Amino acid sequence: AYDDAEEPLRRAIAAADASRNDDVRGRALLVQVWLAGERRGRPRDGLAWAEIAEGAIERQGGSDALRAGLSRVRAVLHYREGRYTEALAESERCLALRERVFGPFHPDVGECISDLSIAHYFLGHLDEAARLGERALALWEHLLGPTHVDVASAANNLAEVYVAQGRLDDGLALYERAFAVWSAAGHVDRAEALANVGFLLQRKGRFAEALARHQEATTIWEQALGRVHRATAWGLRGQGDALRALGRTESAFEAYAEAKRILESATGPDTLDLAPVLVGMGEVYLARGDLAQAVPLLQRAVALSEHADGAPAEGAAARFALARALAARGDVTGARALAEQARDDLAGRSVPPGAPAVEAFLAALR
Repeated sequence: AYDDAEEPLRRAIAAADASRNDDVRGRALLVQVWLAGERRGRPRDGLAWAEIAEGAIERQGGSDALRAGLSRVRAVLHYREGRYTEALAESERCLALRERVFGPFHPDVGECISDLSIAHYFLGHLDEAARLGERALALWEHLLGPTHVDVASAANNLAEVYVAQGRLDDGLALYERAFAVWSAAGHVDRAEALANVGFLLQRKGRFAEALARHQEATTIWEQALGRVHRATAWGLRGQGDALRALGRTESAFEAYAEAKRILESATGPDTLDLAPVLVGMGEVYLARGDLAQAVPLLQRAVALSEHADGAPAEGAAARFALARALAARGDVTGARALAEQARDDLAGRSVPPGAPAVEAFLAALR
């Protein structure tokens, strides 16, 4: 479907160039930014197109509505790249522009508020993330009704915050609500809700159910977006996690390896999305006692997570896994330093591997 959309976009951009119509060109380029960066899963390509779109928007007089749209897309792409401070700044700019254009009670304003919630979540500001997420959900429900797909987006995003706060049942209810709305609309994002339910079920120890959710999500993503797409890889990563928890380590490793191949092909070798995949592969090698294979993978995962300017769970998981590998190799000093950093990353966040597990590991080192 996205390949079919690309050719008409190219024709629209070419026609706008020929007629020197920067308004049409700017609008078409905004769609191209979203298509290349988000739907094709190539955020850096999208950000490159954003520079071209900005020039067209400014040449036609700098429409606040188009500027806001560009800031919104940039925010999403910065988030995909793990640049959460930049995502926050673009979301704040988007909100200010859209409130100026539309006033405070408009669906497009709710979109910016929801994006702000996501940025605060990844920066570890969970109370602010919850406040903004609840505001976005209430605004969209009031303006659009409870069964609109944007309401599903707000519910899904808020659920992630609740889960990080340890409110697992509240989060599960919102994920299931998002899935129901997206499913009724036949929307591809129902796969995201499925995957999120899968990760939450893993937290509850319901690994077989989690695996089924991840498998269904992967199928939806692959059919809608193709095999070589970051979303399909994310589904495979979820399968790997569930399979590993079920003790099916060979199948888990195959899922991780395929996710790694897809991500390196689709988004490059230094995408943040690779970090949890590498952690999963490293954990399999750790379980086999193969430290020579585990340590380089986990070191690479730690290096990738350090590119993010927040404290995502992947960073803590990578550091804790590498700490355990170093301890097994006899490097107690290095293991302690990494585990202490993982503990600090997890402060105030109810996410795996969990602060108690890290504290227990540190106590055993003493």
